[in-house]
Amino acid sequence: MKKSSLLLSLTLITAAAAIPGTAKAFDVRVTHDVFIIDGKKGDVNVGTLHCFSDVDLVDVKFQGFDEEACQYVCKWVNNAYLPSSTNFTFDEIITEGFADCEENSNIAVHTIIQLADPALVGPIKGFDQYQQKRKVLAFQNGEDGEDGETNGLIVFEVNGYPQLKAIETEVSQKP
Repeated sequence: MKKSSLLLSLTLITAAAAIPGTAKAFDVRVTHDVFIIDGKKGDVNVGTLHCFSDVDLVDVKFQGFDEEACQYVCKWVNNAYLPSSTNFTFDEIITEGFADCEENSNIAVHTIIQLADPALVGPIKGFDQYQQKRKVLAFQNGEDGEDGETNGLIVFEVNGYPQLKAIETEVSQKP
């Protein structure tokens, strides 16, 4: 399957899965545990995200449309015996009337999170189910609105090929 077909499929599937339900904006006041869903192994803990938000809105492309987003920069620390870390940057699409990134963390907002543009922020990496640092080609998550959990898909580059995985985050430490 070509990379462009895979990425288009990823975008459409995740967007459709993320639309139902009310969600809060990504809460930077808490630590998020990250899991890769790995078939029969189930949820594999691949570390934690410690994030902060850029209070300025950024211009992004979403489904081919020009939109605005809140940008988050995270320190992703893996779950290995000797931990490693990387920067992980993503954009949260804002909806009309909810342009305050700081305020959105405390109110219900329908939202989708996607990978920031590597051309603007530099290469983005994450950790796969083996705790290996990998280049991230695509990432899109939606929030469930109950407890800050996000669910979606991530595409890693492994030996020059895309590897599609289900990913979720859960709030692990509250303020």
